[in-house]
Amino acid sequence: MKEPYKDYRSCAWLFSRLMICNCSFIGYPELKQALKRDIKCPRVRIFALGKGAWQMAAVCSGQLEKMGISSSGIIYTTRGNARPPDILKECDTSFLARFSLFEGSHPLPSMENFIISRQILDWLQSLEASETLIILISGGASALLEIPAAGKSDEDIIRLNQKLLASGKDISQINAQRIQYSAVKGGKALSFLSCGAIFSYAVSDVENDPPWLIGSGPFFPLAHARPSYTNRLGHNRYDITTPHQKLRYRIIANNRSFLMQLIRNLQFVSSFAENTQIELLPNFQNLEAEQLAEYLHKQAILLSRRRGSEPRSLLLIAGGESRVQVKGKGRGGRCLHLALKVSMLIRQFSRGCFIAYATDGSDAESGSSGAMIDQNTYSQLKEGGMDPEQYLSSCDSLSALEKVHATLGSVYTGTNVNEIYLYYLTF
Repeated sequence: MKEPYKDYRSCAWLFSRLMICNCSFIGYPELKQALKRDIKCPRVRIFALGKGAWQMAAVCSGQLEKMGISSSGIIYTTRGNARPPDILKECDTSFLARFSLFEGSHPLPSMENFIISRQILDWLQSLEASETLIILISGGASALLEIPAAGKSDEDIIRLNQKLLASGKDISQINAQRIQYSAVKGGKALSFLSCGAIFSYAVSDVENDPPWLIGSGPFFPLAHARPSYTNRLGHNRYDITTPHQKLRYRIIANNRSFLMQLIRNLQFVSSFAENTQIELLPNFQNLEAEQLAEYLHKQAILLSRRRGSEPRSLLLIAGGESRVQVKGKGRGGRCLHLALKVSMLIRQFSRGCFIAYATDGSDAESGSSGAMIDQNTYSQLKEGGMDPEQYLSSCDSLSALEKVHATLGSVYTGTNVNEIYLYYLTF
């Protein structure tokens, strides 16, 4: 009789579980629960912004309809993503009749983005004081919603973002500079709103979920951008009252919630769970990509030494967003760069694999969602006449990994909660 466990020794199987997790994750159960608690009026307006805007609007409008609440509004998402996620087999699109759709460029803002942003801000200004506005925000919002501050031009914004995206700086440093150039970031977009009740629900793509950094915080008052803010209600809720507005801000999904759902998904498969030691690194990983590769590898070594004779597999799970300071003219993304470095390290194990996955389905502009490598990838690269070190130094990870079929296809996922890293060893 075939041993059931052998079915789960494949990295491809592990990736399939990751995709199953992604499908259930974008049902956004926390958003549904928050709407049940918060929304009591018969009619609302919705502004959905970011990479996950389409799917968040679909879930939100569907839940409101079940509650007997009518909704209409605007969906503004990244180009090519004003549609159902690729990973869903079925999706109700009837809600679109009540929404206007806009698509903009990402990761760099464009002239088209500025035009769309001005149209949307005009719409927001037209809302009555008595109306209730729901804002659904996710990663990618920084590039989409933008107009320059006084004294700055559209060209100034584009040049600034080109410089920042190649700098390797973390998101807090990047946003500090973006806010200085913007008329909407850092809570400035609130000045365009006259409606008195505003409910914001965010899918966080930044460490520790500070609302003033998610999408550069267009609808969160910069004056309250501090962790010790006294009106904070628990880890994921903020209530703010200003002279003219009542703001409710909720974090409804983040990198950590994705990781926890993935672990539950894996533990549900008893044959895998019984034979695998699953270890979750507690912190958001934001090291430079090559440093992160070395750190994850070191953790895998330490855990494998402590393992003893059982279980027969070890899965190290982590999440975060690595950083790459772009050099050269190569092609790639953070996940690809990280995976290429790991391929140089994991070969010391007789059987292992590593997955680096961008949860938005797009690893920068690489045309892939990440990479899946194993203990043989490095030797395959060398046999093909490729020097991994050279490809790393020129930030050309895509050119290397696609030649050994180690890249993962690009896919629209309906979310954006940074990156997932799986380091899997079997013994």
